[in-house]
Amino acid sequence: MLKTQSLNSHGIFAIVALISSIRSSRNNVSEIIGSNRMREMYIATPLKLCQQGDVKASYAKASREASLQLNGLKAPYGSPLYPDLRIDTAQCLVEQGVQKMMMELIR
Repeated sequence: MLKTQSLNSHGIFAIVALISSIRSSRNNVSEIIGSNRMREMYIATPLKLCQQGDVKASYAKASREASLQLNGLKAPYGSPLYPDLRIDTAQCLVEQGVQKMMMELIR
């Protein structure tokens, strides 16, 4: 995050993929980057789709091992309340989602 802060302070855009189930963590990132420069994009994916695309079989392993917690399965996920963009992966193709993200970045 320190590198992102440095880039941000010099006016350079950085795309950071932050997977954080805790809303307060995402709020902290927004404070560091600045709400005027940050775009929160919520990629909403139903659990069934996550499981279908799970090439590492993490969801199957988590269902067998009590100590392994995954967001949406055993660990809670605090969905963004007001994301700049919400993409429902059950309702659009990957290409459409990417196009929506690119449009959000240039607005």
